[in-house]
Amino acid sequence: MGAARHVAWSLPAILVIVGCGSSPTGSSAVTRRSSTTTAEAVTSSSETATTSASSGVPAVTAGGVTADQAAFACASHSGGDASVAAQLVAVRTAHQGGFDRVTFEFAFPAAGPVRPGVPAYRVTSQGSPRMVRDPSGQPVTLQGSAALRVVVQNASGFDMTASPARATYSGSRDLRPALPAVREVEQLGDFERVLSWGIGLASPACSRVVVLSDPTRIAVDVQSS
Repeated sequence: MGAARHVAWSLPAILVIVGCGSSPTGSSAVTRRSSTTTAEAVTSSSETATTSASSGVPAVTAGGVTADQAAFACASHSGGDASVAAQLVAVRTAHQGGFDRVTFEFAFPAAGPVRPGVPAYRVTSQGSPRMVRDPSGQPVTLQGSAALRVVVQNASGFDMTASPARATYSGSRDLRPALPAVREVEQLGDFERVLSWGIGLASPACSRVVVLSDPTRIAVDVQSS
């Protein structure tokens, strides 16, 4: 693991990015609040949702977007700000109407400059559940027949700026929820502030990425029907 920094900020806007993934099974939460057994809202009445230009979906303003209104597509997703440092604090899975959601929650680092925003991320889909660990290159086969790889830059589950250094993420690193689309969510690497997770899918499926605020979360939605 590299030096960790913590990111918990308020995003004035919710960014909905559309792309494609695979379909796994899972409904267990790693570090979940009791309220997470219900669907997480994509926007609140005071937030704004915007889609990426590549998605072809127009921006929708406050109060007009729900999770099932943002289009899914089969493509890679990327976004965020490379200058933003983040500390992973929770990973959750849940099933909602028509899709499964994997949520990565972040907070501020213990020390150092705090830059509001979302850390740079990329979500890529592949037609095989076979992946490799970072940085060892050790092969990993996730449950399912397809997968998504989630990579977050300048992020870690261990905060080296704290005194003493401490883990900010203490949840499971291999979730196997009983969801229609998401079969497995496993950490593939946390090295030199590059955090990577694999999402094993029951079958290839389109996906999208939704950025949520208060606290900052990157939610990966996978179509389940």
